[in-house]
Amino acid sequence: MPKGVLSSMSISAKLVHDAYKLTLNYHIPPDASLPASLAAAKNDTVSFQILLQADQRYCVNIGQSAWFSEKGPLLCIRPEISAFCPVSLNIEGFVVDDDDTRKADVLLSEPIVEAAANMPTAIWVELHIPKDAPVGPAKVSVRVFTSTHYQDELLAETLEINLNILDYILPDSKDFSFYLDLWQHNSNIARKHEVALWSDRHFAIMESYVRSLAELGQKSITIIASEVPWRGQSCFANQRNPSNLFEFSIIGITRASDGHFIYDYTAMQRYIDLCGAYGIAGDIEVFGLVNVNRHPDFDTAVLCADYPEPILLRYYDTQDHKYHYMSHARDIEDYITSLEQYFIRTHQISQVRIAADEPGDMAKYRESLCKIKTIAPHFIFKTAINHAEFIKEFKDSINDFAPFIHCLCTEYETLKTFQEQLPDKKFLWYVCCGPDHFNTFIRSHLLESRFIGIFTSLIGFDGFLRWNYTVWPDNPRADIRYGSFPAGDTNFVYPSASGGVLLSLRYKQLQKGIVDFELLARLRAAGQDALVRRVYNLLVKNQQVVDYFQPDLLPVEQICSLDYADYNQARALMLAGLVEK
Repeated sequence: MPKGVLSSMSISAKLVHDAYKLTLNYHIPPDASLPASLAAAKNDTVSFQILLQADQRYCVNIGQSAWFSEKGPLLCIRPEISAFCPVSLNIEGFVVDDDDTRKADVLLSEPIVEAAANMPTAIWVELHIPKDAPVGPAKVSVRVFTSTHYQDELLAETLEINLNILDYILPDSKDFSFYLDLWQHNSNIARKHEVALWSDRHFAIMESYVRSLAELGQKSITIIASEVPWRGQSCFANQRNPSNLFEFSIIGITRASDGHFIYDYTAMQRYIDLCGAYGIAGDIEVFGLVNVNRHPDFDTAVLCADYPEPILLRYYDTQDHKYHYMSHARDIEDYITSLEQYFIRTHQISQVRIAADEPGDMAKYRESLCKIKTIAPHFIFKTAINHAEFIKEFKDSINDFAPFIHCLCTEYETLKTFQEQLPDKKFLWYVCCGPDHFNTFIRSHLLESRFIGIFTSLIGFDGFLRWNYTVWPDNPRADIRYGSFPAGDTNFVYPSASGGVLLSLRYKQLQKGIVDFELLARLRAAGQDALVRRVYNLLVKNQQVVDYFQPDLLPVEQICSLDYADYNQARALMLAGLVEK
C-alpha cells in the first residue's frame, strides 16, 4: 500500500455538549450538539465532548506516543485541539449501571483505548481559560487524524467551537461561598490502593483526592474517631457485590504500663493540615462519637453497658502486648475529654463539629449529646437529619443542620422559619440512596448533578452534603454496583491504578453547578434580583419545592430543565450581568 494511503473505511467525528452521557452500543446522538457559542468567564473552564466511531476495529490515541496493537494493524484515530489556552483531554471509561448497560462516567488517565467496530468512544475536552484571557469571541479547532499501522497520518476532519469570553474573573475554588461537605472515607482509599492505613504512601495517595475535593470548593474535613462507626454500611449483609466498607479510626491509642491511656493525634493532625494546605478549612467533622450505628449481626455483644453509644475504641496494651477494646465508660469519657483538650490546645476547637448521620431516636440522641456536653462542653454539633422536628428539638444544641431532600421539600416552610430564627447556624441539604431524581446516580441525567447548585441557590441554603465521595465496592472499575444502593450512589470519583484519583462526568457537572451558585450569589449581592429570577425561570421548572413530593415525586422534567442550551444561556446571562454591574 502506498505511503499515507488508508484502506477503505468510514469514520465519524462529532462534537457534543458536556452534559451528554454516552451509553455503549448507542449510536452517536443527533440531539446533543454544541450551542452556536459557549459562554465563559476568565479563570473558567469550558468543556465539551468528542464522539468518535469507525466501521472497523480502531484505537483512539490522545497522547503523543506511538501505539501498536497485539491484535494486528488497527485504524488509529487521533484528535488534536488548537486553542488559545491550556487544554486537557480524557478518554471516558464505562461503568455498569443497574440496567446492565455500560455508561460513560470515569475520566481515564491512560491516553489510548481500543474499540470494536461501530462502537463509539467519547473524549472529554476541557479548556482552561486564564485570568488574563482576551475578552470577546474565540475559536477552538478540533482536527481529527487517522492512520493505520506505521503509515503517515491523514487529516480526516476539522471541527470548530465558538467561545464568547466575558470580562469577568471567576473566584478560585478556595474562595467559593458554597459550603460543600463531601464525606471522606480514607480507609477505603487505602484498601483500593493496597497501602497501609495512615502510612506515608497512604497520605501521598490521599493528597490527590484532597486536591480534587479542593477544586470543587470543599469546606469540611472528615475525621473518623472510633472504629467502624457506620458498621461498614452493613456490608457483611450485602448480597450484591460483597465489599469491605469499614472505616477505621485515625487516632491511635496505647495503654501504658501504669494503666493510663496515651492518644496519638499525629495522623489526624497530618490529615487536617493536608486539607488546610489545599484551602479546605471550614469545619472538622468528627464521626464516631454520637449516633454510632448498631447492627444485630455485628454488635453481637455489649462492650460497655454503662455508656450510651456502642463506641469501639481499640488500644494496644504495652503490658500484655495485646489489642483490646475499651469496655469502661470512664475510659471512653477520658478519650473524648482528651480529644476536646487536644483541639483546644491546638486552637482548632471552633472548627470542630461532632457529626451525626440521620439519628432516628430523639431520646437516644439527646442522651448522647448530654453525655458529651457534660464531659467535653466545648464541642459543637452537626447533624444530617431526615425529620424537621430534630431541628426544633435540638436548635439550641446543634450548630449545623443538613436535612434530606424529602424532609426539606415536604417541610420547607418550617425549615425556612428555623433558618430565619437561627441566622448564625448553617443549613445544608443532601441526597443519598434516594430520591430517584434529581440525584447523582449513574442513571441520572448529568444535568441533575449540575442542578444541585441552582437548587441550593433557589432555596437559600448554605450548601450541599453527600456521603459518597469514595465509598467504592471492592472492584469499582469493574462494577460500581453495590447492594441495594443505586449504581453510582457510593462515589463521585474512582481509584486509579497509578495511585491517584480519576474524576467523573458527575463530578464535573457538580463543579459547574457550584460555579452557577457562586454567580447567582454575586448577582444577588449586586442587587440584580430580577436577573436571578430570570435564571431561576429558565432552569427551575417548578419553583414551589413543597410540590416536589406531593403526593409522589414529580418527574424530573417538571423539576429542572434538562436542556443544555438553557444552562448555556443562563451562564451567558449571569456573566453579562456581572460584567455590567
